[in-house]
Amino acid sequence: MFDSGVRSATDAVIALALGATAVGLGRTYAYALSYGGTESLTHYLKSFLAELDLCLAICGFEDIASLKEAGAEHALTFS
Repeated sequence: MFDSGVRSATDAVIALALGATAVGLGRTYAYALSYGGTESLTHYLKSFLAELDLCLAICGFEDIASLKEAGAEHALTFS
């Protein structure tokens, strides 16, 4: 479990590549909820998931399972 300093999906991808089994979103979900209620929170979560999909695609992975299979050495090496 990684629950510290996650502000973007990029942070989540790095944590998962390094072996985290789960990633906490930290305060950002609470900020979204306090800003605009459930509608704002829904928007934040959809945006986070879209960014996560984009980060995975840029790194060459279809999903989180393939990222975890590759491990940190392959996932964090950009060549």
